[in-house]
Amino acid sequence: MSINNYFLYSELSLAAYADLKTGKPDIDKLKNIGMTLAQSQVFADTWNVVVRYDGMVDYTYIDEFGHEYLGQKNTGLSVTIFENISGEQVVAVRGTELSDLDDIATDVIDILLLGTSEFQGQYAALSAQVQKWIDDGTLRSDFSVCGHSLGGFLATNLALEYSEKISETYIYNAPGVTGVGGNILEAISSALSPDSAINIPDILPISNIVATGDAVSSVGLSISQPIVISVDNKSVLPAHSIVQLTSTLAIYNLFSTITCTDEVDLFSSFMECMSDARVLVIVNDIFQAHADTMQDPVDLALELTAYVNNNGISNLSVTSLSDKSVSMLIVDSKNDNSVIFALNELSCFSISGDQPGYSDIDEEYYSDKYIEDRAKFLYYIAHPNETVSNFDPDIDFVDYRLGISRTVDNGMMSFQDDSQYLFGNLEGELLEGEDEIDHLYGMDGNDTLKVTDHGVSPIIIGYP
Repeated sequence: MSINNYFLYSELSLAAYADLKTGKPDIDKLKNIGMTLAQSQVFADTWNVVVRYDGMVDYTYIDEFGHEYLGQKNTGLSVTIFENISGEQVVAVRGTELSDLDDIATDVIDILLLGTSEFQGQYAALSAQVQKWIDDGTLRSDFSVCGHSLGGFLATNLALEYSEKISETYIYNAPGVTGVGGNILEAISSALSPDSAINIPDILPISNIVATGDAVSSVGLSISQPIVISVDNKSVLPAHSIVQLTSTLAIYNLFSTITCTDEVDLFSSFMECMSDARVLVIVNDIFQAHADTMQDPVDLALELTAYVNNNGISNLSVTSLSDKSVSMLIVDSKNDNSVIFALNELSCFSISGDQPGYSDIDEEYYSDKYIEDRAKFLYYIAHPNETVSNFDPDIDFVDYRLGISRTVDNGMMSFQDDSQYLFGNLEGELLEGEDEIDHLYGMDGNDTLKVTDHGVSPIIIGYP
């Protein structure tokens, strides 16, 4: 169970939404379900489609004349077996298609009301098809299972019924089980096999990955401890989206590669304070990787991960600055260019080592007041609900170079002017202050500092 696997299986869960044929996955079809071109190409070079099952099942019906007929009906299920060059097999179960009424019925009725897969047509079809694949040799032992949303719920049940044959299970934003008064595993076991008990191990190899802000995964009891991933709350995609979750996991995988650790909570602590795009720009600047930072975040994350691997960058320390006080940030900046870099870039994390992005930093160029004010700016970015003292003026932080601003109020109606902490850009900016509560920093541009009232003592910081 590693962050790298969380990312890889999220891509497989995403690919389960594509209508793929046996053989090499169709790149256009992968793009249609949300993969980027570069991501689709890498996926198609890594995985082959063994077979896809569309959920059709046989049934008999009798017409008005008493004649019996054999027909087929669509359960709404879709499941694909993928296999890579190493022979690893993965059963990926598709999640809900909004256009599929059978899927919606399963989500709303079976999960929310029945709470288990008892009488559930999709799971019955899935279980029967998996058994058929095992019997005819299509599926070998020690295969893995994954799925998003409804697909994750069905994959969970599959992991219970075929626990001796499934090596790992990865579920993404999957709903839990409701209507359970006792042991959750016993309830699911009873639903899956009401006539004979299923031998379920005490510990199941199920990774339950959920995105912050996702409502679906909060339904019911979780079959395993949720692994919470902080997705970009500024994204146009909803938190439940497997596309968004996969993109963010690519960034977690980048940090896992840099540190050679799987510290999800550490990465989440600063990811929740920053946009995905901003995090990647900072990593690119630290390593001077010269990647195109305007590309899709998942592509940029993959390019930076390749750069890290190709240049032997590993075992570095990534420190979250999001939980540090202003005084701690000031202390940490002494003799540590990685923290000064973080303050300059308003980054909620720092990366250890003598990195190329730190080469032009000389702490002697930075006044104590500048370090203090940047530490305040970063602190309030990391703590969006924090306020200043009721007796202090509101503070308007603005960095014109980075295009980042933050207003901190005192929690009360203010009858005094806001205090301004203004940082110019590299092109030249007009910065206006009125009295001693305003702090103006010209930075490295040809900025104009204008005093319109009692006078200020602006601090100009020059870079070598």
